[in-house]
Amino acid sequence: MSERSLHRVHRYVGPPEIAAHARTEPAGAAITSGEALERVARTLDRRGVVTTTYVVDLDGVLRIADRSSEHVACAGGRPVLAAGELEVSGSRVVSATNLSTGYCPEAGCWSALAEALDRAGIARPSAFAHAFEMRRCVACGARQVTKDGELECVECGAALAARWNFDAVRWRRAWCGPWMIDVVEAPTSRDEDRVEVAIESDRVRLALSDGAGGTAHGASAALRVARIALDREDPATAIARADAALASVASGEATAVVIDVELGATALTCRGASAGDSRAWIVGPDRIDELTATQRRKPLVGSGRAVVAPFAGGGPSLLVASDGLDAPESVLARCVREGGDALGWALVDAVRLPSGALRDDVSAIVIRRA
Repeated sequence: MSERSLHRVHRYVGPPEIAAHARTEPAGAAITSGEALERVARTLDRRGVVTTTYVVDLDGVLRIADRSSEHVACAGGRPVLAAGELEVSGSRVVSATNLSTGYCPEAGCWSALAEALDRAGIARPSAFAHAFEMRRCVACGARQVTKDGELECVECGAALAARWNFDAVRWRRAWCGPWMIDVVEAPTSRDEDRVEVAIESDRVRLALSDGAGGTAHGASAALRVARIALDREDPATAIARADAALASVASGEATAVVIDVELGATALTCRGASAGDSRAWIVGPDRIDELTATQRRKPLVGSGRAVVAPFAGGGPSLLVASDGLDAPESVLARCVREGGDALGWALVDAVRLPSGALRDDVSAIVIRRA
């Protein structure tokens, strides 16, 4: 995917009364070096190997607390990138798990923990000592830690989901210096949006594609467009190549937004291109400007006749989205400016129907400074 990984954001899914009580307790100690790890761990337990509660917060910082502490308290009530238990020996982490029934993180959260430890210069193992798989029972709502691969609820006997199912919104985050890169995906049954992001030093290449609904191969067309667009060539050239490649084998049609982003000290600059009705905006403190205002909705990429519209611009924040994110621009700008720890969910909630359902797949990329 990239030199820097995108890590899933996990919100608290445990009992609300525990979260309420956690707000009265101090957050876990921030650990930014091996010396800090050893010092804090010794205040928790002076014997040999120390077992601690940990989270990796939304800033990518490791926090630890006494093993008896709730993870939501350690996190200061915020969402997290990872959570579980650590075994600490001196200034090293010798073992780790993702066991947290408050956040029920995916086993893949190891990458967020590893990145936090590496950034702090802390020696670590190469993987979780035990990667727990957790599910929510859709029949009774119980949170389950699966054992031996058995997918049956111990509370009511119902079958558990084959995949992690605590949040239908897939919100992932990466850091590039002081810049946050957030990717938000909320698929419907159509599941025809695709996002690809490549992060290298102070540059980002991103691609978002939405497969044409009601046509054959929309999802696979979107995936192919997004992956072709990651090749290091001019964004307009990449879209034109994707248009020709899909048309040559009649393998579906899709939209495309492809952007090269340079991350400066206080502002980002964009050079990109688009075809179709997926969009991109620069979000400033008091206005939102559409970069893709001159694009042509049709013909789509894959028709062999797509009209590619180049664009350029810059500012403090960038928002890119599929047409499923069809809220007013003022609402989108407010989400980017004020979304904070709820950014990913706020964007999706902005277009939910009163029933809670979504009309269409929602995909978005937000790049902004912390």
